[in-house]
Amino acid sequence: MKSTDSIIILTSGEPAGIGPDICAFLANENINKRIVVLCDHDVIQSRIKLLSLKIKIKNIKEIDHVEIHRKNELQILHVPVKEKVIAGILNKNNSKYVLNMIDLATHSCKRNKKIGMINCPIQKSIINDYGIKFNGHTDYIANLCGVANPVMMLASDKLRVALATDHIPLNQVTKNISEKKLRIIISTIFRDLNKIFFINNPKIAVIGLNPHAGENGYLGKEELISIKPIISEFKSKGYFLDGPFPADTAFNPKMIDKYDAFLAMYHDQGLPVIKALSFGNIVNISLGLPITRASVDHGTALELAGTGKAKINSLVYAINQISTILDSL
Repeated sequence: MKSTDSIIILTSGEPAGIGPDICAFLANENINKRIVVLCDHDVIQSRIKLLSLKIKIKNIKEIDHVEIHRKNELQILHVPVKEKVIAGILNKNNSKYVLNMIDLATHSCKRNKKIGMINCPIQKSIINDYGIKFNGHTDYIANLCGVANPVMMLASDKLRVALATDHIPLNQVTKNISEKKLRIIISTIFRDLNKIFFINNPKIAVIGLNPHAGENGYLGKEELISIKPIISEFKSKGYFLDGPFPADTAFNPKMIDKYDAFLAMYHDQGLPVIKALSFGNIVNISLGLPITRASVDHGTALELAGTGKAKINSLVYAINQISTILDSL
């Protein structure tokens, strides 16, 4: 093992959810990568006991000391919870613990480009209940990195969907779509499709905001005011950018085959499609960051915590995708 080998940090997420479960199940996998889990020692031990797993825990003091993952073993870097964790029961007083793991992982990734992170699911509502405004991993980590306009993209082997807006109420979407913002987002997508996914001259399809993509202004004017002008601007510079397409027909098989990525205007416009096609084999990647960061494609599933019913497909898929990116750096 070389010291230059990449390292993957797993933040175990909401301690009452299935994050600790899927991290524990990872011990059953043969993965020839340096992987460390950030988690409270008692939380992971308790979850391992609930799941009736036989796993050796190796405590890590420094990220750089992480070794190659071995089957039936987990490397854990202890991050302490504030209060006792019960599987399936949220406790807002452990919200800072969740953020402390993200902070540590982000700091490690910033100092070494060969370190990447994968975030297990968190409960946004409980962090906000604690009194900390939190819209999600992407915006929180972007703020730690000093990035103003990160882009959330979900990617599978079948489809890639990026978002112009992510975790905001539907009634705030329109005012968050402008030529200026779309210019930044589209530039980021083109750059990172090449940088992260190694696609030369990528093809992007832009989805309209309104039904029928506004139908020439009769069903909404955002396409005419903001979306069409920015598409024309990029096309005039030689970029392969088409649209705006009506959302109800954009994701047909021919379109998916033609385009390398789709830009949806809001969260529930694009993500239901990719999750219907590939749920469990999707990675959520943050574009526009100076670090390598991804997360799984599912939520905390509190009702499954400690039951043994959680699946690790998405976590394994994310590890494979992040490994490919890190190995190219």
